[in-house]
Amino acid sequence: MNKSVSDIEKEKSFEQMLNESFTSLKIGQVVKGEVVCVNQKEIILDIGYKYDGIIKKENFSDLPDDLQTQIKLGEKVQAVIVRIDDADGKVFLSKKKLELQNGIKGLEHAFKNGLSIKGKVIGYVPSGLNVIFEGVRLFVPASRMPNKDNDLKSYLGKTIEFKIIEFNRAKNRYIGSQLDIKNIQEIEVNVGDKVDCVVKKIVDFGVFVDFGKNSGLLHTSQMKSVNRENFKDKFKIGDKLKLSIKSIDKKRGRIALTELTEKKNIWSGVAERYPDNKIVEGRVVRVSDFGAFVQLEKGLDGLLHISQICENEHVEKVTDKVNIGDVLKLKVLSSDEENERIALSLIGVDQN
Repeated sequence: MNKSVSDIEKEKSFEQMLNESFTSLKIGQVVKGEVVCVNQKEIILDIGYKYDGIIKKENFSDLPDDLQTQIKLGEKVQAVIVRIDDADGKVFLSKKKLELQNGIKGLEHAFKNGLSIKGKVIGYVPSGLNVIFEGVRLFVPASRMPNKDNDLKSYLGKTIEFKIIEFNRAKNRYIGSQLDIKNIQEIEVNVGDKVDCVVKKIVDFGVFVDFGKNSGLLHTSQMKSVNRENFKDKFKIGDKLKLSIKSIDKKRGRIALTELTEKKNIWSGVAERYPDNKIVEGRVVRVSDFGAFVQLEKGLDGLLHISQICENEHVEKVTDKVNIGDVLKLKVLSSDEENERIALSLIGVDQN
């Protein structure tokens, strides 16, 4: 039976709507689909596209088990598109590649933030353990393990905790250490303490050092007398440094160190040292049209405003009453630590 024009238009309209409902796909895109078929060689997913997604066994996992035992019909799987074959009507996916991408991101996050992570030991050599973390293979040297006399074979199949001490995506090189995992609340150092350190590793953003049983980071921003673009020329592995503890992050297990000398903030606690109405003594160090600046401590000046020089007399010129070098007794009107200001007055203060 011949189709009417109306039927043809309806079919075109349906086909058009169907095509519009399909997701536009591209290589590298992450998709999620439902398992509609599993056999020994591949998994087929409904990914909401005009073609199904195909995950070959070698792109699903490293497990030797049959796919039918690893995944069931109806399960949801997330994977990344590695190839689109429009000619054959196939979209090829990889679950392993997506896990690897996510694993590398997880490693980088742990490395940058000093976080400890866990991985499964999948092999060993005399120099250390081969570990896998979310699809990413890394190495934990025996020298970076707490007990170097342990039988490395005994770790096979076990899950261990470690921190990432080297992250090099370009060379696909990721190194872990168990020595850097500590309960930092048990560390017997405090902010401001000076410690003897040994340079253990040099990275793009600073230098990792060991001191005692602890380790920490000397960031480029905390280095002195160095061009931070070429700071690696200043340090070498094994260098001994005298550094100060800048901060201790107990939650993240991180210790930051510094070469810089911490300058004492003279204004810290000024309100306690110079409360309102306290009588103080200071020397005039500067004079302006609106008043005189009086040094109370080295680096700490207060302002004697022109209106606070005489109570019953209008002062036209500050130097008519006070001059540089004069030592005066004054009353504190107010202290402002945040804005680094102290207001002073001569009114009612006996200069004898």
